[in-house]
Amino acid sequence: MKKRNRNIFEIKRGILKCKKRLDALKNQGFIFSQDIYDNLDSLEKKIIGSSLIRQIWNKKLPLFAGIICIMSIIIAIALILSENGEMELTIKNLPGGTIIEEDYCIRGSANHSNGAIVSVLVKIDNGNWDHAEYCIETLEWEYWIYIDDLSEETHNLSFRCWDGEKYSDIKKIKIQKPRIVKPVVAIHTPLDGNETLYGIVIINGTATAENGEIQRVEIRFNEGQWINVNFTGKTTWQYTWDTTHIENEFYNISARSYDNKSPSEIFKIRVTVNNGDGPDTIVELPSFYDGGYFQFYIDSIDNEKMIPGETYELQGFHSRKLEPKLFWQLFTIKTILEVDRKPAWLNVSLPNQPLVTPPDGELYTFSISISITNNASRNAKAPLTFTATYGIALVMDYQFFARSRKEIPLEIFVSTGEW
Repeated sequence: MKKRNRNIFEIKRGILKCKKRLDALKNQGFIFSQDIYDNLDSLEKKIIGSSLIRQIWNKKLPLFAGIICIMSIIIAIALILSENGEMELTIKNLPGGTIIEEDYCIRGSANHSNGAIVSVLVKIDNGNWDHAEYCIETLEWEYWIYIDDLSEETHNLSFRCWDGEKYSDIKKIKIQKPRIVKPVVAIHTPLDGNETLYGIVIINGTATAENGEIQRVEIRFNEGQWINVNFTGKTTWQYTWDTTHIENEFYNISARSYDNKSPSEIFKIRVTVNNGDGPDTIVELPSFYDGGYFQFYIDSIDNEKMIPGETYELQGFHSRKLEPKLFWQLFTIKTILEVDRKPAWLNVSLPNQPLVTPPDGELYTFSISISITNNASRNAKAPLTFTATYGIALVMDYQFFARSRKEIPLEIFVSTGEW
């Protein structure tokens, strides 16, 4: 092989000498055909090509061929990168695992090594991609996370940018919204439902918070302005409501409380205000049988403040009026009175016998004894509800006629004082 290479080298030297001799003769005025030069060039190429191929085939130039191959790959990659450029997206102020407790603005930057970024996009969990606010001049972007849009769990945030043709690689981080325990508020008095109020009303309630202390409690009537109420302890509150200057109608009373972080759900009750003729009015029930009617009433001691150890009397009234017909004089009204609802600190003693109302139009009275226990709340006001069941009976018989039984719901208020 060495001898062969030597021969090839000598042939190349001979071809070169021949070209120089021809050039010298040409300078002396001799004329030669171009074919001679072409044939010499063709011979030289054949000899060089044959030699290089044989050396590569016989593994004489493996290192040189490998270097050429690697250089070609590097040049190709560099050409691709120089044509497409690189996109880079960074997140500046939101490390993974961040706990989100309020609205939060995420900030970052996005740039392109060979052009401009068109937009930056953000996705929460498996939702849709949303556009962040991006400034082409500063290459800065920002995106707001709203706490109310997140459930109380861990969320995956995905980020990418777009240059108008393709997207960058996606960056992901995790954030967490902690479980929020809202404070709780309640209205204890007055009670929700058919309660009728008049005069000065004390509204009492409680408010508790698991995440801290209650900062304030507010109430409002119907859709009016929210009003701050006074605390009577760490969890109890009250508000004095003067109903004498408002319309007699239904009112919705709403309450809400605030702790260090969040508001409570709204607690709402419905009451009736009636400052008409006052507690002395006797309520007439619908008439029954031949135009007769029956009246039953219990007077309230709402204006008197009760104290432990004292007994108080509620005064009741009942009467029945009828046209003077002998037939109806054989019948009377029997009434059984029961306590339907009362506060735990109130003792009630009802009449021992059923109340009998003759059909003579006279006004009959009865008494109910009440007292409060030593553990009663001070300056409290609560309803006392009765059910009066009445019906027609013979004068000498206290049994109801089944078809004549009726019920009267009665409600009064009792108040405690300071001791």
